Amino acid sequence: MKNMRGQGYDSAANMSGVFRGLQARIRTHNEKALHIHCKAHCLNLVLVESVKSNVHFVTFFNLVEKLYVFSTSSTKKHTAFLKCQESVYPGQHVTELQKLSDPRWACQERALKALQEDALQQKDMDHSTAYKVIDRVLDTLKTNRSEEEFKTIFENASEKAESLDIPIPTVVPGQGRKRKVPAHFQHSTTAAKVSHQFKSVEEYYRIKVYYTFLDTMTQELHRRFKGDDD
Repeated sequence: MKNMRGQGYDSAANMSGVFRGLQARIRTHNEKALHIHCKAHCLNLVLVESVKSNVHFVTFFNLVEKLYVFSTSSTKKHTAFLKCQESVYPGQHVTELQKLSDPRWACQERALKALQEDALQQKDMDHSTAYKVIDRVLDTLKTNRSEEEFKTIFENASEKAESLDIPIPTVVPGQGRKRKVPAHFQHSTTAAKVSHQFKSVEEYYRIKVYYTFLDTMTQELHRRFKGDDD
């Protein structure tokens, strides 16, 4: 233990607690064993907070969770779920849903194929390289935050919906008739918020969903990783 120079855990109090956590107990024996919040876990939390930032994502994952509960509640329902997949995707591998869990968001990779690799958990990953990976992620998020990038995503999603006979929304969610702004508010920031009307469903999802997700993820990455630069 005297040669230890670093220790990393998730945010559980029994591991990372300032006074009685394992890291604190170790540091009473070796002050040089600096504690760092596990960066793979931090990345997981970035994804969790980004998803929680928008009601559409929350609704989607709640639906996936309900589908999991329904399809696994009995053998008959589970068999029906598998047969439904076979009829929609004949000849393709049948996918088993996984129970979703906030603390281990990466577990949803098998259910939704959202994460391709646990890059920060590789054995040859060092501190410097890890931060370079985060910088590349930030650059990618910045590049993808564009109207052209979302247009491609929206078109692909629309084509998929059409192939499955899923109705494509034609009305912007929650947007009624345009309200007239009182004269004394016309030059305020409040007026801009009240009077803004989305021109299309595509614009609504680009700004309220896509951009919100990317912006939240960028902010969380900076907060959980770049704050350590000092």
